[in-house]
Amino acid sequence: MPAFSPDGKHFAVASRHLGNIGIFVLTVDGKEVRQLKAEEACCTPFWSKDGKKMLCQTVQGHVHQVGADGKNWEQVTFGADVQHDARYSPDETMILFCRAPAPEGPWQICVKRLDGDEDEFVQLTKDGSNLLPDWHADE
Repeated sequence: MPAFSPDGKHFAVASRHLGNIGIFVLTVDGKEVRQLKAEEACCTPFWSKDGKKMLCQTVQGHVHQVGADGKNWEQVTFGADVQHDARYSPDETMILFCRAPAPEGPWQICVKRLDGDEDEFVQLTKDGSNLLPDWHADE
């Protein structure tokens, strides 16, 4: 799913058109296209409020945070399960994401502090959910 940058001048989208899946950043007029220099094949981009970084999911099933310039690649979720569709909290101190023991599910929604222990997160749902998690400014 494409994601607009906060300034509305760019968008990020995952594509397989070069073989491996990767994230591409385009201007809205389509005149500039660049591939995000990621350490692993990745998808599901989501921008930070300042447009300087993004969250994405690798094909290994972990959430990473990376600079919009492709620098400072950092894994933020860990484990043998699968995590995807991460979203920043409004103050960008936490992420909300979906996780499951396998790609088939059952999916749960979880929250994790970005400055906390790398393995620490809170599972918010118990019955299985594959809804894309999101926060809104008024929450």
